[in-house]
Amino acid sequence: MPSNIPYQKGHVPYIDAFRGIAILLIFLFHAVAVGFHDYFLPAARLFSLFRQSAIDRSFFLIYPLTFGWAGVPIFFVLSGFCIHLSHQRSKVPGWLYYTNRRFFRVYPAYFLALLLFGLIWPRLFILKPSLYGLNQFAVHALAIHNFFPWSLYGINGSFWSIAVEIQLYCIYPILLMMVSRVGWQRTLFVVFLIEFLLRAKLAFPHLGWSTPLPHAIVYSPFSYWFSWAIGAYLAQAYLENRTTFLSRIRVEVALVLAFVHPCFSFPAVALLTAILIDRFLSGRWVIPQKPFVGRVWNHLSSLGTISYSFYLFHQPIMALTGKLPALMGTRLHPLILFGCSCLWYFPIFQIASQAYRFVENPSITLGQLCWRSLNNRRLAMATLNQK
Repeated sequence: MPSNIPYQKGHVPYIDAFRGIAILLIFLFHAVAVGFHDYFLPAARLFSLFRQSAIDRSFFLIYPLTFGWAGVPIFFVLSGFCIHLSHQRSKVPGWLYYTNRRFFRVYPAYFLALLLFGLIWPRLFILKPSLYGLNQFAVHALAIHNFFPWSLYGINGSFWSIAVEIQLYCIYPILLMMVSRVGWQRTLFVVFLIEFLLRAKLAFPHLGWSTPLPHAIVYSPFSYWFSWAIGAYLAQAYLENRTTFLSRIRVEVALVLAFVHPCFSFPAVALLTAILIDRFLSGRWVIPQKPFVGRVWNHLSSLGTISYSFYLFHQPIMALTGKLPALMGTRLHPLILFGCSCLWYFPIFQIASQAYRFVENPSITLGQLCWRSLNNRRLAMATLNQK
């Protein structure tokens, strides 16, 4: 293990910093949308900007940030890594303990954010009623809103991936069952094939597939299964202290694959992320021991620690910047709106820090207390039955 990165016992170095990078990419990606009312820019339209106004051409200045969507596949890889690592280290048989830990780690903070942005926020800022209401709240509370086009980006656009994550937790036992039967590499091939075929159907609808895929399948956890499972595979290799096939893949190859076709970029970025994590964990790459690099890395690690709360709260707060032109009675340059959106980073960081301290940590503690209580009852019942 590289010696220049401090870490706590049982804590994997670099992971928090990778989380910090992921949430920063997503934050900047959403800032672009606030300023320019667009997330992506097709290549054809990109070249047409040369013939348009100076305001439109200013998009070139922040164009690299439109690739900030890559933060989501990074999160998925890290999620697979951490979930598998935590489950394998728990040493508690059965799936009840796993379910308890996942629920109290994820759902309380998510439900608090859902209450805020689903019930309080729209009344404070008079937002579109079509994005809210009982149906929206119900499917979000059940974490199935990714299955319906009308609720995918309802209430809080960032919530779609939370639903997919929760569903990936639910099919994690299936992944382990496959691994126990055919091993990790064959399992990865199967889940890759599933994700690839689903994305190929979207990318090339003219290749004999006339019927479009249902929305519920397109945004199902199976469309992201490989991108999540590759992280779990990496965690298993880390636990066993063995090399992976990822060490034989060149970073440049994965980087090129990420830009072959937009529909395949997600798993390609996930693969690239797994390769980079593998390089750091194996000690092949280390963080330079320079003061500035160390400060940046430490901040990214701090950001990564609170990244879940940051993700839950950031997008609706940033969207308030879009109200500035109406409040000021004038049109603002997109770059000004983008810059104002970026300034939200500091208050959102503080909000996320407090949410991590007063919501995430207490809910984890509550989960532990519930498990102990449940376990004590089970032991008591077992003792009575023996008598």
